[in-house]
Amino acid sequence: MKNNMKNNILLNKFLLYKSEGLAYGITEMFSRNLAELLSDKIMIVYPDFDRDSFIQSIENHVVGKTYTRRIPIFASLLKEHLPEDYERALSVLTGIWGEENPNETGMFNHSIGSCLSGNLPKIIVHIVSL
Repeated sequence: MKNNMKNNILLNKFLLYKSEGLAYGITEMFSRNLAELLSDKIMIVYPDFDRDSFIQSIENHVVGKTYTRRIPIFASLLKEHLPEDYERALSVLTGIWGEENPNETGMFNHSIGSCLSGNLPKIIVHIVSL
């Protein structure tokens, strides 16, 4: 429920920015907002996750970066903050995946949750390749 509320708040921010003609695309979604959403989900399955450190690290590293540069940044910082054991880290990430959204249409809809679900496999691939 809390994550759905946060997703709705982020969607409303996106729609507000869009209605005011401000640039707010997928690049901006890969910032503090996504770090907070990921952290909240991770802490459910891995309570020792250092939420504040992860969010601050994301904020420090993504400024001025493109969307394609932000995915590997998220991956490397997740790797730093997840358990060192590969199997355990993978179980944390797959534990936050959630159910497929049957109502989602197109490549993306405009919610941060869709941004996460569509890109989590990319993030995992980057973590594995680090």
